[in-house]
Formats: sequence, C-alpha cells, structure tokens
Amino acid sequence: MRLPAAVVTGVVAVVAVSSVITGTTLAIADGNETDAPKLKNPTSCVSSDPELAERLASQLDAAVAAKPDGIGFSISDPVTQTACHFGSDRVIKTASTIKVTLVAALLHLAQEEGRELTQKEKDNSHAAITVSDNKAATAIYEQLGAERIEAFVATLGMVSTQVRPTWGSSSTTSADQEILLRTLTNPGEILTDPNRAYLLDLMANVVPEQAWGTTDGAPDTVTKHVKNGWVEEYGWTSSLGTFDGADRNYVMAVLTNNSTTLDEGIERIAKVSRVVHTELNAV
Repeated sequence: MRLPAAVVTGVVAVVAVSSVITGTTLAIADGNETDAPKLKNPTSCVSSDPELAERLASQLDAAVAAKPDGIGFSISDPVTQTACHFGSDRVIKTASTIKVTLVAALLHLAQEEGRELTQKEKDNSHAAITVSDNKAATAIYEQLGAERIEAFVATLGMVSTQVRPTWGSSSTTSADQEILLRTLTNPGEILTDPNRAYLLDLMANVVPEQAWGTTDGAPDTVTKHVKNGWVEEYGWTSSLGTFDGADRNYVMAVLTNNSTTLDEGIERIAKVSRVVHTELNAV
C-alpha cells in the first residue's frame, strides 16, 4: 500500500534454483537465443522441458523489453522443474511487500517460544497482509526489533535483504523474495506447516483491490496467494505471489523501482505474470 513519509524515508541467478530443482538434466535458454528483443542481460530459464524454457525466455524478454531497467523477477516451479530469472540480483525497495517477511518472523518467534500467536499478534498479522495496514506492520516491527528481524532474514539466506526501521524503505532482490516464498510453500525446519499455512491463507485473502500483480492471468484452477507493495511517488511497485492446486506449486516475485505511475508498475508486473501463468499451466 502507499506508505506515509515516516515509513518511507529513512548477473542472472541460475544457481538460485538449485534448492528447488534437482536430480534432473535441465535445458537452459535465454531470450537472446530466440526471436525475442535483444536485451543486454536477457532472461535466463532452466527447465526439464527445453521448449518450455525457450518459450518462457523469449516471451519474458518481450514482456520487459519496453523498460528493462529497474525490474527484476524470479520464478520457480518444481512441478515442471522450471525456473526463470531476470535482474534477480537487482536491489529494489520493498514497500509493503516486506510485510510478508515481518509476519513470517513473528511466526518464527512464536515457534521458538513454543506458543501460538496471541490475539493481538493475529490481528496485526491479518491487517498487515490482507489490507496492508501500516500501523499493524509497525507494531510487528517494534515487537520483534531490528536484531531479531535481521537474524530471521539471515536464517533464510536472504543475503541481499536489508530491513530498516522505516520498513517501507527496506531493500531486497527478487532472488531473496523467491527464497522467502519457497519457505512458505515448501515444508522445512524454519516454519511449521501450520504457520506456513496460516501466512499463505492471509495472502489468499487480500482485499480484491490489492490483489493485482502476480495474480494477473492466473487460472481459476489454482489458489492465489499475493502481497503487493507500492509507493507511486518513488516508482516502487512490486508483487509477490504463490500459486498451488491442480498439480501446481509455483512462486513468482516481480519487483520494480522506476515505474512512472502505479498503473504502469502494475502493468509491467502483469506482463510478466500473464506469460508465466499461461506457459506453466499449458503443460
């Protein structure tokens, strides 16, 4: 959501897919191997399906060709053993997408203390995610404190993410956000299954007016989980999404920092998401 001033002020990563896609021979494609627009650093896709990798790389290059600077995305789908990255190491301001990290860190704290979230913590988490409430996010940040949040980010391996007290001006990369989303979708030691499900359920119930971005083009056969962030005056527009059901389990992080208007930022993200949803659900 749009952030108040008090909150705001203050190489293509193919290797990032190794923890998601293993044990198979993958085809690698980039958009410059096709008829796609020739970009200085084209999209890189890996997949067990060479034709899928080639189609995705070509179409994703076309999706970002009009304004390739200031955008980064990371996509992974273990079902089709496919991953694509463009500008995935580009550091971009988070705006309200950082609220997913904050709630995840709060859940991790409760786990370590051997308890469930309190009602107040649930209320703040619900408000921070479903309506992108800034006061709720600030309450979570202040409860956790900078040191605990930094430790949680480090535990996840989000090496390029810096969470600031003015949390809306925190910075991250799409590669780091892919790690966060995979923490929510994949069973593991960091968050329990009930806590992963809890946060994903919040993301599945974001108010309709904030459910744009990576959900654009998603078929009705998948459940959509999304959290967006935007500060129009600074050109920050980003979207995190996970999609499951109907034998699907893919994630997408698309971040931008130089969109002229909110509508432009939303459409830049949508161009990427429509390609991904179309191709991954056609196989």
